[in-house]
Amino acid sequence: MFSVDHIMIETRTPEIDANTMVKDLQLPYAWPLMVKNEYSSIGVNLGTFNIEFIDFKIRFGKPSTHSTGLSGIAFTSKNTIEEDYKYFEEKKIKYRVGENIEAHTTITLNEDLIFPTFFLVKYKFNTDGWKKRLNEEFVKANGGKYNISKVESIIINKKDVFNETFDNCSIQFNQNNSENEIVLRSLSIENKPKIIHFDNFEIKIV
Repeated sequence: MFSVDHIMIETRTPEIDANTMVKDLQLPYAWPLMVKNEYSSIGVNLGTFNIEFIDFKIRFGKPSTHSTGLSGIAFTSKNTIEEDYKYFEEKKIKYRVGENIEAHTTITLNEDLIFPTFFLVKYKFNTDGWKKRLNEEFVKANGGKYNISKVESIIINKKDVFNETFDNCSIQFNQNNSENEIVLRSLSIENKPKIIHFDNFEIKIV
């Protein structure tokens, strides 16, 4: 029903951090640096979805507290927004419109219960061509330096408060984890996993 669209990493230096990741992993960009009144944002292409490095001034309609590290998981659905609202109400999931602009609407879910923030993004334009181009660029890059094939799982160091199924990624809640994890599956990595540390989470390539 739901697919992860992008992972949001908050940082005061989004361009520097994205450039470092692109250089280290030899991955393509998903979009260049965008500077808006509410935030500055740049994306790294992971094939099935993207990592967004972002510096908020206004975060989902509220003044930013300048969190750092893994701070959001954005997902999409094929339903209408009215159907999504009905589903959340049936599931007793608290939701709030955080941003409603020309390109998209974002809706936060149970935001008072969990961080990183889970939020639904409803694009107001056809994204098929953009996603096709991103997939082609990821394939051309051969998954980067570590021949990444997919994002295997996201592990959140919290009690399970959002029990939903995502079509393109396993999301797990595990309070025993020392920190949050994003696990990338490589087709060629040998020996020990490659680990990249950030504030409050790490990326594992296995």
